[in-house]
Amino acid sequence: MSIPLSFLLFGAVGFLVLALIGITRGVKIKERAYQINGLVCILLSVWLVLLYYSQLVLSIGFFIGAAILGLANLSKSIKAASREAVTSHKETDITKPLSVADLFSWGGWFKISTRWGIRKALAAYILFNLGVIWVIPLALLFLNIGSPSFIAIIGVFMTVVVLISSVPIFRQQITKNLPNKMDGNNGN
Repeated sequence: MSIPLSFLLFGAVGFLVLALIGITRGVKIKERAYQINGLVCILLSVWLVLLYYSQLVLSIGFFIGAAILGLANLSKSIKAASREAVTSHKETDITKPLSVADLFSWGGWFKISTRWGIRKALAAYILFNLGVIWVIPLALLFLNIGSPSFIAIIGVFMTVVVLISSVPIFRQQITKNLPNKMDGNNGN
């Protein structure tokens, strides 16, 4: 089995970054669900390293372990993210001007939804996520890691994932947590 090194490198580094983010966030807000998500990412990173060294049986074990742990933690993760969004909404002063930092917090997206309406805010959320996600394939191209066709496949895959996942995530975190559901002339 020959898996391109760029795929394994991209995946392993990506999972390690996500693990670091999950564990750091989990420790910061004292939420075990995020720490477990970080552990799942570490398991997936090890899985890719084992694939590179052709350790198929071990790699399958790590992948299955990550899948089981991730699925077992899924409902806790969703609830934790929802609690975090509600807390962020309560702590956000929507009268303050928008800033770049608002793009990186649910409180900021509450502010944007209040001002622009849910549809425009959702469109901005999708475009922002696509912009952030496309940094990865562009960095791979710039650093000449992997073939351009493989990087294009990564980019298309990530675009599809963002487009499919953005609407339910935004709906779960923003729309369900807004008190008045933004009826009327605010773009809904």
